Amino acid sequence: MLDFIVGMIGGWLGASWSQRRELRRARARQAALLAGEPVRVPCAMRELGAGQTQWRHGDLLLTAGRAWWTPPGMSSRKVSLGPAGLTVTGDRPVTAQEGWGLNPACRVLSVRLDGRELELAIPGQDLATAAQVLPLATWVQPARSGTA
Repeated sequence: MLDFIVGMIGGWLGASWSQRRELRRARARQAALLAGEPVRVPCAMRELGAGQTQWRHGDLLLTAGRAWWTPPGMSSRKVSLGPAGLTVTGDRPVTAQEGWGLNPACRVLSVRLDGRELELAIPGQDLATAAQVLPLATWVQPARSGTA
């Protein structure tokens, strides 16, 4: 029984420390972008309607006024995300099925880019950083149901 209690306390402390560390990293990325430095935010992307059902993991490279999605280790295969020509059409949480391959703390943004339908999975703590470059400010988020 003592092992169980010690394990629970250790798990709680580890999770708490990890959440605070990720929040500090997100705030540092946001401050760096405000200072004019390029920032990499972890992000997954998939294209809808072209038979692409798997998420491709990579980074969202944000600079002043521009954004690119890059696969890991291949900066030459960038996908330009605008902001010109990019429209955010919705957002949703990660589904239970997607939770096996994506971080459940991510928000999935549905976007339209030059006639293509894409989905971007961005960690919730980094949405404010992405909103400084992507046209998220023009998209009105729907009211969350079940809030007290």
